Amino acid sequence: MIQKLAIPKELRQKFQNRAEYDRSFGEEVCGVMIGTSGNLSGYLQDIRMIKNVARDRYAGFIMDPEEFLKAVTDTTLYAEEPAYNYLGIIHSHYSDKPYPSIVDWCSAVEKGMYHGPYVIYSVPEEKFNGFYWNGNEFLKMELL
Repeated sequence: MIQKLAIPKELRQKFQNRAEYDRSFGEEVCGVMIGTSGNLSGYLQDIRMIKNVARDRYAGFIMDPEEFLKAVTDTTLYAEEPAYNYLGIIHSHYSDKPYPSIVDWCSAVEKGMYHGPYVIYSVPEEKFNGFYWNGNEFLKMELL
């Protein structure tokens, strides 16, 4: 389990810019985090953005299944001989705090959606928070 995740400044800024832009449409932004991991830590190397296909954008984010599959096909989440490590999910809250929402909790509990780090960016607070789903709850993790 990764307890510390380093996110380079340029990837943070790229994600923040996209979240700010999509906020004007009342939408969350979501992506798959790709990078390296080792002894309880990880390093983010890329964010592969995924389109929101939720009919009601106020209900949160539903990742486009085709885009998700394309984003993870060459990673440890899917491939037998992966080229990249799948680290987890990153998404924005365009009007809320950077903590798991009820939609996030339901997705984790009912659908078993989260494997690995789960990073949330709050647009109004301009803040990132990191979590890890342990099968029962979201545990806070350190972002570097």
